[in-house]
Amino acid sequence: MNVALVHAGFGVPLAVPDPVWIPPARDLMGHGLLYVGSVAGAWLLRALVEARENERRAARLMLEKSQLETSLRQTELDVLRMRLNPHFLFNSLQNISVLTLHDPETASRMLTRLGDLLRVSLRRDTAGETTLQAEASLAAAYLSIEQMRFGDRLSFAVDLAPGTERALVPSFLLQPLVEHAIRHGLDGVPHQGVIAIRARIDSESLLLTVTDNGAGPNGASATRGNGIGVGATCERLARLYPGRHAFAMRAVPDGGTEVAITLPLRFDAADAPDHAHAAAAHR
Repeated sequence: MNVALVHAGFGVPLAVPDPVWIPPARDLMGHGLLYVGSVAGAWLLRALVEARENERRAARLMLEKSQLETSLRQTELDVLRMRLNPHFLFNSLQNISVLTLHDPETASRMLTRLGDLLRVSLRRDTAGETTLQAEASLAAAYLSIEQMRFGDRLSFAVDLAPGTERALVPSFLLQPLVEHAIRHGLDGVPHQGVIAIRARIDSESLLLTVTDNGAGPNGASATRGNGIGVGATCERLARLYPGRHAFAMRAVPDGGTEVAITLPLRFDAADAPDHAHAAAAHR
């Protein structure tokens, strides 16, 4: 009725709108694409933010892991320093005290060797790796003191093949092994004990052996186990060279025990060029 009045009064037809408005298909598609694009952009932005956060978290974890590994290596070295056989140190000092009265010259040499050994063992700035020459010198200092204690009952030899002297090895690698050879291999044997430290190059590997002519791994002393030093050495090698090393303890056919260690052949950056050529000549 109202529509009729308006039409009669103004003479203009009025269109009654449909109750449902349907937008044009082009506008509908445009709005749809805009919505999808906004959602995809927001998701992509969130993914980028999360990826950056994951990268920062991973970098932080790697730094913490590196710091933890460094701290662990330093702790291992500190433990190895502190576990320098207290009985060995006590016996050495006691022997020096006795020799001072009867053999001052030997006492003086023994005291000098003990000082050299302690000076290296107690240094706080000892790195995780050192040269084989330095490590062999430390083991020789230890054996020299033991040799003065045992007299003619103990002898030793160090044989480093040319090109191996500057190869990198873990610090305090050999001392626990020669200590084990004396305590668990030569203890109680009637003949003169002989300990040999040898090193050679095989392809890209450094081969180290510590051999004694004692009772062997199945001897009477084996009932006391392999000792803390050997177990700690195996654990250190597994952490330092995972999957790139070998450790074996076996009986020697003529009697005794051989500990064989295979390590990656590595040198300091400054030493690598010169010693790489020397090492290649002996492969």
